Amino acid sequence: MPNHPSEVTQQMSHDTRPRPLRVRGTAAAEGFPGVHCGCDTCAEAWRRGGKDLRSRSAYDLGGDARIDFGPDSYLHARAAGRGFSRLRHLLVTHSHEDHWYPQELGYRDPGFCIVPAGPPLAIYGNDRVVASGLAMLGDGAKRSTEFRTIAPFETFAVGDDIRVTTLLASHAPGEEALNFIIEERGRSVLIGHDTGWWDDETWDFVAGRHLDVALVDCTYGRYDSERHHLGAPALVRFVGRLRELGCLGPGSRPIATHISHNGHALHADLEAMLGPYGIEVAWDGMLID
Repeated sequence: MPNHPSEVTQQMSHDTRPRPLRVRGTAAAEGFPGVHCGCDTCAEAWRRGGKDLRSRSAYDLGGDARIDFGPDSYLHARAAGRGFSRLRHLLVTHSHEDHWYPQELGYRDPGFCIVPAGPPLAIYGNDRVVASGLAMLGDGAKRSTEFRTIAPFETFAVGDDIRVTTLLASHAPGEEALNFIIEERGRSVLIGHDTGWWDDETWDFVAGRHLDVALVDCTYGRYDSERHHLGAPALVRFVGRLRELGCLGPGSRPIATHISHNGHALHADLEAMLGPYGIEVAWDGMLID
């Protein structure tokens, strides 16, 4: 996929607009179509191509910030037309390897690459993310990386103009999986994949917080479930709850992402199910600007 012209233009400019948010991947762990799956849904996705070909979920915020770093990161770099030499901030939602694949960061070592000059790559994650990263990579000085442990319900600065607020997702027993509210230059975005129905403390925490964009889990596709992930019917209720709490206004954009082939819903199917509720469906390479 060639680099989008607006992406290049905005990265080179020095205006005060927010960084472009590029949705790089929109699938669950197996990819969509599933890497080994022979079901009718996957066969049809291979046949249709386009928006029905989904890599593992991740996002780029401009060229220097990224959310999640899974095994498809190199594929995303190729789609962007650039590598990660400019990456300075990496936010990781949780330690599952479709979102956190620290082996790839080992290739920042001298000998594998020319380590980029400038500040180290700051990697923000929960204690599981940090522990697994340190176990895999060890001392980050030579590859110019540093880990920062984050926890739910805190707010911190990322660089000069990004503010991140962490939320407790309802996803991974045994660790505090995170969702993020990212604010930059008057824009607020919820990164809400890999969660089921939030616990009350998360709903109470977000009440009244305005969101311009809400990217929310739709792993189970056409099936109705709220456990660890959401399906389309539960996503409709989730977005309805955000609206009730004043988080989504008339101009806000709720968008479904993190979609599994096991949900047996192709892109057009999800659009038909979610469109009447004002919910868009993300695809790999989608620009949110």
